[in-house]
Amino acid sequence: IAVLMGLLFPAIGAAREAARKAQAKNDMLNIVNSIKAYYTDYGKYPCAANNGDDANDYFASKKGANDQDVLMNILRSQLVNGSYTPEQNTYNPRRIVFLDAPLSKDLNPDRAKSGVDSDGVYRDPWGSVYRVRIDSNYNNQVQNPYTANAGFNPLPTAVIVWSLGKDKAGGTDATGGPDIKAANSTSADDVLSWQ
Repeated sequence: IAVLMGLLFPAIGAAREAARKAQAKNDMLNIVNSIKAYYTDYGKYPCAANNGDDANDYFASKKGANDQDVLMNILRSQLVNGSYTPEQNTYNPRRIVFLDAPLSKDLNPDRAKSGVDSDGVYRDPWGSVYRVRIDSNYNNQVQNPYTANAGFNPLPTAVIVWSLGKDKAGGTDATGGPDIKAANSTSADDVLSWQ
């Protein structure tokens, strides 16, 4: 029985991890599709335009000005503390719900997983914030936050979303993280919308 249990527990852990990755991929697809639907309705992206290169594309990583909570509030069109935010009034005046994201079972930002926390931040199944990059300079490409092993750099798309995975480490900016395909890389468990 002990031998069978020893064989069973790793398999259960691997199955749970595969389910978390599948959920993250589904969440990211929903975010990408909601931003594309926003573009279809409004003819622009839900962020300020920039005149810089792709490294300056809109980057949402946490709670704060021009970050993920602002983007999610615009896409979800939810009241924030009883009223709409200035960003919602500017970027989604028709109050269209582009993203129907679930609330996390635990809304506390320090413990929230798999959904939107009390700060309006969308968290992955491991509790990290989904990273989002939008083509805010409108040149039909965004900077790849990883090395070339994760795809083209820049990527020929308008929106990318990624999760840092179980270890909560990996590509977080435009400089390029470590090789995502190397087994010992902190990026090896990351989930990318463009792969």
